[in-house]
Amino acid sequence: MIRKSEILVLACMLVGIAILASLGTWQVRRLAWKEDLIATVESRIASAPVPVEEALGAAGKGGTEGALDYRPVVVVGKFVDTAPAFEFTTFKGQSGWNLFNILELGNPSGSVQRYAAVNRGFIPYEQRENWKSIAPLPTGAQKIEGLLRQPPAGKPGSMMPDNEPQSGTFYWRDIAAMAALSGINPQQLEGWYVDAGFPGKSPDGEYPVRGTTIVSFPNNHLQYAVTWYGLALALFGVGSYFLYSRRKRG
Repeated sequence: MIRKSEILVLACMLVGIAILASLGTWQVRRLAWKEDLIATVESRIASAPVPVEEALGAAGKGGTEGALDYRPVVVVGKFVDTAPAFEFTTFKGQSGWNLFNILELGNPSGSVQRYAAVNRGFIPYEQRENWKSIAPLPTGAQKIEGLLRQPPAGKPGSMMPDNEPQSGTFYWRDIAAMAALSGINPQQLEGWYVDAGFPGKSPDGEYPVRGTTIVSFPNNHLQYAVTWYGLALALFGVGSYFLYSRRKRG
């Protein structure tokens, strides 16, 4: 005769196994998604730069999250000669700043003028006040090649420091606040920005260092899946042995 206590143990064991197995299955699905994402990004980066309008059209302007990211593009315009924004970062173990300036886009149609933020590249931490000397703002018409990016919808996490737009100091990429430093109307600012240059293709000893975009996607989903499935198997083994022992003693 099966005891009520044994039924309770069995029910708890089955519920636990179901939960652990579902977590493992979810990680398997995440693994497939991550592998597809990595393959997509690698394919994008390997492609030749195209005019930004073409890239926007291919991605679906204002499309889904990540649809624009890491597409090699060419942007034409001239820089707005105002205060830059400095984003704290590190490059090859060195602390420093990503130098953001606003680009006035070409406007052949004569419609409302549009602007875009450009991450011109990295400068050392101690060179912030000296940025005009080591990384002067280019003048005249510019043709900038780099990776198209989508800004975050908001602060990435609670542990991230707050931006200090009044001093031009940023810890996450709030391009609207960056544009405000240049007196740009947010409604005239494009919803994307450009990281100038391509990873591994920046000339040595030149500031700002272009091509510092970090293209890395941690992929531990297989390990997590094995862990959850292993826990489910362990729970089955322990639970089964426990019930067997009780039945044998009974």
